Amino acid sequence: MLERHELSAAFPDLEEPEFHDLQEDIKINGLRNPITLFEGKVIDGWHRFVACQNLEIEPKLIDLDGDPVDFVVTQNIHRRHLTPSQRAMALATCNAWRKLGSNQHQVSSRYDTSMSLRELAKTAKVSKATAERAKKISTKATPEVKEQVKKGAMTLTEAVKVVEGHAPKKPPKAPSEADQLKKVYEKLVGDHKALQARYDDLNEQYEELMSNYQVLAKEIVILDAIR
Repeated sequence: MLERHELSAAFPDLEEPEFHDLQEDIKINGLRNPITLFEGKVIDGWHRFVACQNLEIEPKLIDLDGDPVDFVVTQNIHRRHLTPSQRAMALATCNAWRKLGSNQHQVSSRYDTSMSLRELAKTAKVSKATAERAKKISTKATPEVKEQVKKGAMTLTEAVKVVEGHAPKKPPKAPSEADQLKKVYEKLVGDHKALQARYDDLNEQYEELMSNYQVLAKEIVILDAIR
């Protein structure tokens, strides 16, 4: 099975429903667009390739004739659902690959790593500050942090805090069902005790009133007898 090229992996995967729809379309209509290879790896059409493998369909393969970074960015940077952080991160990752790529592929590209932050920001349609964060994360963050940004689970601002040792606070752990039941029970017990104390207080007041009533009743009988 062919491997996925690093440049293709710079962009987030399709969500499960989208992939399912793609696979169903290929199942009914066949593979419309060929799979593009570079360095013997899939640089464009990875999800189409996986769908073909699942359906046991032999895909049409073609080799890329041109600059790999230009090609991947042009194919993916304008995907509508990408967040600003995802666009900036993907472009910065592609530029970082350019710097680390094989020397035999040193070809001209408008997405070269030497591009300024302003140019990167303009291409990704983000602010200069966002572009700067993306460059920092693409070179200094762990693979786990990069993946979180790529998936959209973490913004570049949050990722920078992690890299700088100021990780965002983790959300409090959700209480288990047993803990929730325990809290409900403790509240009921507390309410019962409060009601019992109130009942005892009212009962004491009632007994005092009854005692006063009996005294008054006796006094009334004596007064009636005197008359």
